[in-house]
Amino acid sequence: MNSYFRVDVNLVTVVTLIMVGLIAFFRLDRREKLNKAFFVTTLIIIVQLIIETLTCLINGNPLPWLGPVSVFLHIILFLTAPFLTLYWYLLFRRMIIPNDRVSSTTALILIVPQIFNAVLVFLSPSLGLSFSIDAQNVYHRGPWFLVNSAVTYLYMALAIALIMKNSRKIVRSDLFLMVLGTILPVAGGILQTLFYGSLLMWSSVGISLIILYMFLQQRLVHLDGLTGVWNRESYDYYINQRLRLRPADAFGAIYFDLDQLKEINDRFGHFEGDAALREFARIMRETIRPGDVVARLGGDEFIVIADVTAKTDLERIHREIRSRLSAYNETSGKEYRIETSSGAALFDSSFPSISHFVRSIDQLMYQEKRRKRAEKEKGPDEVDPKVKTHEE
Repeated sequence: MNSYFRVDVNLVTVVTLIMVGLIAFFRLDRREKLNKAFFVTTLIIIVQLIIETLTCLINGNPLPWLGPVSVFLHIILFLTAPFLTLYWYLLFRRMIIPNDRVSSTTALILIVPQIFNAVLVFLSPSLGLSFSIDAQNVYHRGPWFLVNSAVTYLYMALAIALIMKNSRKIVRSDLFLMVLGTILPVAGGILQTLFYGSLLMWSSVGISLIILYMFLQQRLVHLDGLTGVWNRESYDYYINQRLRLRPADAFGAIYFDLDQLKEINDRFGHFEGDAALREFARIMRETIRPGDVVARLGGDEFIVIADVTAKTDLERIHREIRSRLSAYNETSGKEYRIETSSGAALFDSSFPSISHFVRSIDQLMYQEKRRKRAEKEKGPDEVDPKVKTHEE
């Protein structure tokens, strides 16, 4: 029973993380890099909490075969802790400075403590440097234990310094969650170091992950329920953060509007109208590259944000989406065709604001839509053969 009371916090944290992870799995965009990092980290922490719980239950049990098991589990714990905090630091670095590449010098500075920690850990079963397991399978801290702790929290300190250095670039609500999510593991680890026998480090990291999920929810990077692409709130948050963190970087955008969706709904029912929206969203998702974004702005309007700086690259993505849509129409077997009007352009400093930019590509889209209507009213025999629509 005493062992249970030692690990009850870990068990509660595991159950909570599993529940939060499942909710996030169905609500967040699993292709988005930060969300992927959240899922990977959550899985690692769950495994770490289970391992730490097992070491506590094994501790003091004299069965001979449990000795090697305890040594193996402690090696995993000591190796993973600094690796996870390094990953945490790099994750925050990517969030705050998206385009910043880690230089070779910085990479060396970051990796050397990891190597030093690994050497200490692998020598510990024989030399007892970081930890030792006695004949009764009782765990003891080694004389170099504090060095392992220092390596672990070095990266958390770097993360806090990075957050504070760039605090003016971060939305205030996000800044609060970032700081809180970083300080909690540090506080838990310090308390566990000072009060031998307490299990606060990994449970505090688990709580930080729950805070990180709140951050992801705050970012609203989740999906439109019908089409599976980003919703309007996700898009608004993303574009505002991009402009705040990368104001000088150009990017491309394509504004799409489905033609005659009302007619599809009226003739074939809203189920078919919804199916048309889903199919077009699927085609866009399968066409865009990793790092690009597609969002449903409402109704039958979509926008693609492409991480490109050349008009030719944007045009290629635009053509590929239209080509795949045309191929779908030829093979779908539906009594209707999914057709679109669109406008595309590169965003740069010539636009006074993002709203002006979106309004300009929206106008390009409506110009194409009006041209199509005019051609339809004239009839096919009256259309100038030299005039080609974007569809052609």
